[in-house]
Amino acid sequence: MENQQKVINMMVMFKQMLQEQCEMSEITTVVQWLVQRNGKFNGKDISRYLRYYKVEMLRYGISERLQVISFNRVATDELQQSIHGIQQQNPMWGSFEEALREAYDYERLKGQGPNEFEQRVASTMIHQSATQAFLDFECRFLQLPE
Repeated sequence: MENQQKVINMMVMFKQMLQEQCEMSEITTVVQWLVQRNGKFNGKDISRYLRYYKVEMLRYGISERLQVISFNRVATDELQQSIHGIQQQNPMWGSFEEALREAYDYERLKGQGPNEFEQRVASTMIHQSATQAFLDFECRFLQLPE
């Protein structure tokens, strides 16, 4: 009887392992397709990228937990560390998506004048080192509409 239970437990674990491998294979397919079609996420136009990302992940039935984990694979090398930090703080898709939008949603800056830009940058740079403040400024400046 005890051996039967061990065999059943091993079969259940084997089935779970196969399901995870299948999901990882599907994730790889989706990630490759997204990168081919839209390129890697470079920090710009987060709304559009998330829209495509969510549609494809739902189409393949990828769980929200794996959606969060795999988003790092569609980001450029420069953004992966930043996104990894967001993933650690927000393991659920809803909070992760919100944190991504907050971090990379520069679309809301359209129509923002020079004075508003200067105030926003100055208020965030007060407690930063000079290097970090410059990098933050450069990132935000490059995201402004032309």
